[in-house]
Amino acid sequence: MAPASNQTGIRLETGRLPLLRSVRGKLIVTITLFIVVTAGALSFADYSYVRNLLRTSTEQQMMLRAEGLSEVIQAYARQQLERVSLVASRTRLRELTRSRLDGDLEPEDYESATRRILTDAQASTRGFESILLADRTGLVLTATDLLLVGSSVADDAVFDPALESATLGLPVASQGGYTASLGAPAISSDGRLLGVVLVALDVAEMRELLTHIPTTFETATVRVAAGVDGELRYIFGGKTGAQDQIMRRALAGQTGYSALEQPDGRDVLAAFRPVGYGGWGLVAEVDEEYVYLNAGR
Repeated sequence: MAPASNQTGIRLETGRLPLLRSVRGKLIVTITLFIVVTAGALSFADYSYVRNLLRTSTEQQMMLRAEGLSEVIQAYARQQLERVSLVASRTRLRELTRSRLDGDLEPEDYESATRRILTDAQASTRGFESILLADRTGLVLTATDLLLVGSSVADDAVFDPALESATLGLPVASQGGYTASLGAPAISSDGRLLGVVLVALDVAEMRELLTHIPTTFETATVRVAAGVDGELRYIFGGKTGAQDQIMRRALAGQTGYSALEQPDGRDVLAAFRPVGYGGWGLVAEVDEEYVYLNAGR
């Protein structure tokens, strides 16, 4: 291409960059490129450092949250076990039951006298929806609900364990809420096992405790599950999903922290641990994106 010229006759170079025609110009370009590349590298390093710092901080907070929630569940379970044990240990209830089993008291008289005791216990104990007493085979001898008398509770998952010690079962959906079987052995003054006191317990308080504990992360969620016949059963309606793998680790007695991807594509950070009661496991999760977007707030 021929050099261009203007009206004064001065010839202009258009095919080359003037800056690169001198050593000084080349040095300026080199230094500029060095600054840009270095700044970019430092920015990436800063980003990685901050990201790792946030993940470490989140891990610590989520692990503490999981530990705190486990302690809350343990405390709640202990309270319920104490309450049902108090009902099962009522002296008059045990005396009447022993007389009934020994044939010294007619069934009608026994039911009338013991129903008053159970009704009084139900009225004075928050969350007790119904109370019954069954013999060692599971036959219901007396209950606050007359329709239950004569039926069997031997198939209730809590019945067999409650023959030995107070037991709180898994919450199940019931009429728009959640209830759990709560049982304790009824033992005579001479150490004879008379049967089991079973309570249908409204566990709304437990659900409230798990969903309204203060946390730094508004999107944090908690899942509690147990292993039943080799399958995961999530408490309070939680569904199986991406968290199953780490929940199984919690059920196996492991404690830890993990990042995982949900089926909807969201990345979550999760702490997991055993609850410390009933072989249950707990997973506390928070959206990873939320952690980074709200850092420093």
